[in-house]
Amino acid sequence: MPGGGTVVTVYRSLADMPDAALRLFRDPIGTEPPGGLAWYRLLAQDAMSIGQHTYFYVLSEAGPDGAPLVVLPLRTTPRARWSLRPHGPQSFSTIWTSRCHPIVADGVKDVGPLLRDLVAYIAAEPHCDGFKLEPVAREDPIFDHLVGAIRAAGLVVQPFFSFSNWYLEVGGRRADEVIAGLSPRLAHTIGQKTRRLHASGRARIELVTGAEGLEPAIAACERIYRAGWQADQRYQGFLPGLIRACANQGWLRLAVAHVDGRPAAAQFWIVQPPSALIFSQAYDEEFAKLSLGTVLMAHVLRHAIDVDRVEVIDCLQGDDAYKREWMTDRRERWGLLAMNPRTIRGLAGIVRHIGGRFAKRLVRAPYRALRRLAGRHPG
Repeated sequence: MPGGGTVVTVYRSLADMPDAALRLFRDPIGTEPPGGLAWYRLLAQDAMSIGQHTYFYVLSEAGPDGAPLVVLPLRTTPRARWSLRPHGPQSFSTIWTSRCHPIVADGVKDVGPLLRDLVAYIAAEPHCDGFKLEPVAREDPIFDHLVGAIRAAGLVVQPFFSFSNWYLEVGGRRADEVIAGLSPRLAHTIGQKTRRLHASGRARIELVTGAEGLEPAIAACERIYRAGWQADQRYQGFLPGLIRACANQGWLRLAVAHVDGRPAAAQFWIVQPPSALIFSQAYDEEFAKLSLGTVLMAHVLRHAIDVDRVEVIDCLQGDDAYKREWMTDRRERWGLLAMNPRTIRGLAGIVRHIGGRFAKRLVRAPYRALRRLAGRHPG
């Protein structure tokens, strides 16, 4: 349970949360997921599967006017009666989320004790077999704080690889310099395909950044998704709402290519300096030979670097081949699986995920204790 200096309150929706807690979401610059409060509000309304429930754990200073210090958004599914799989909450993330960390108030100098209080509360909830946090940046100090908090709560933690995250450091260069620094083959393809497309007179590229032209651009994107290879992509209803929210905040960079008067390809970027996030892209396979994805990528990249002056371009999740071509650096995102050895399902999860290593520790623990005892009382 939390220490005497903190208290945890669980809210089922953002609408129930006090303004002081909501303010922790309202400064999304430089944070992920993008969009701050708008992101979580849309996700709760439109993106969660049927049967999932949202929980917002808010750890605050104790007292009637205690300031919120940490918010951890989580989601869960109904408990399966006959399954032995551990049941518990997991991160409030999507296929586009490249980091999903606890949201910490400005001015907090030592987050470790706060996370220990928060994780202890979650672990003590009835029927909590464990929980999963994913994705987490392993290079971020909060990763080790979370591991320590999980162990302090008496849970077993299993870190696991989640996905690769490719990104490009601009390093003060102009867009032409960045493109010239790519592989010679890709740089040549960008120039050749762009010139041919414009010379053909068949294509028109528009870049929507605000309310002007927004709704026709969204309609074009939805048509492209239905016609393209992304037709089965999850959370399609989530995208229009996020695009509108980003347009309202000035973060939107939505490029749409029209060929012969028809929507043919689109890319959705979110620009929150110093970062630009390549959020989603789609193309109609009928126009695959035109390499519209390459042309649009270069088009938005030039705007993000030369106009928006971003310092990092982030491809979010995945190890796709095109990301390796366009980006310069790779980092890993990890997950943390916490399992409760005090419940049957939690113990089953430990055996499944950790297996022999955990069993050996259980066997060796009393043996080592006996050896220590024998060492204290020789003969």
